[in-house]
Amino acid sequence: GKMSEGLGQPVVVENRGGAGGTVGAEAAAKSPGDGYTMLLGTISILGVAPSVYPNLPYDPRKSFAPVSLLTNAYFVIGANNAAVPGTLQEFIAQAKAAPGKFNFASNGAGNITHIAGELFNNMAGTKIVHIPYKGSAPAAVDVAAGRAHIQFDVLTAFQQHIAAGNLKALAVAAPKRDPKLPNVPTTAEAGLPAFVLSAWFGLVATAGSPEPVIRRLNAEVNKGLAANDVR
Repeated sequence: GKMSEGLGQPVVVENRGGAGGTVGAEAAAKSPGDGYTMLLGTISILGVAPSVYPNLPYDPRKSFAPVSLLTNAYFVIGANNAAVPGTLQEFIAQAKAAPGKFNFASNGAGNITHIAGELFNNMAGTKIVHIPYKGSAPAAVDVAAGRAHIQFDVLTAFQQHIAAGNLKALAVAAPKRDPKLPNVPTTAEAGLPAFVLSAWFGLVATAGSPEPVIRRLNAEVNKGLAANDVR
C-alpha cells in the first residue's frame, strides 16, 4: 500500500507458491529486467534453495538485483507441552537417549524451517525425525495438538498457540531475549549457544533493471518502512 502511494501506481501481489518458493523466484527471474517485477526474497529462496535443489532455474547472485531488506526475524524453538515437558537441555537429553522417538514439523522439505531442524540435530547430537507440512500454520496446529513434537520457526508461526497454552517456547535462537517472550531464555542461556538463526525477508528486482529505478524503489520501500503504522 505504501509503495503504491509513493509510486503513484498500483503494486499488485501475485502469489506463486510451490517448491519452497522457487516457482515464484523462477517466474521473477525470467521477467523483463525493467524494474516492474519484484520478488519477495527469503532466506529459503535465496539462501537455502541453491544448496538443496539441483538444477535450480535461477542464480540468486546473477538473476536478481537487491532493492531493500524488509525485516529480520529470529527463530523460536516451539514444543508441545505434553510431549516436551521440560527445558531445552532436558529435551536434548531425552532425544539423545531415544533416537527417532521425537519429530519436528517444518513448512516443507528444503525450507529454512527444515534446515533449522537438521542444524539442531547436528549441533545438539540428536536424531529428531523431520515431518514436512504445507506451511507453518498446519505445522503449528499439529505441534499444538501433539501430533508433532517440536517446531523451529519465527514467533508469528505459533504465537496464538503459545497464548492458548497448547504450545510453549523452549528458547529463542537469538543473541538476546524477545520482548514478546521475556521469560523465555535465548539458546545460549538454554545451553545451545551456537544455534542462532533468523529468517530475513527482502525485495529484489529482476537483474538488469535500471539503476535509477532500483534507487527509486529502494527509497519508496524505506519510506514505507519508516511509517509509524507499518512499524
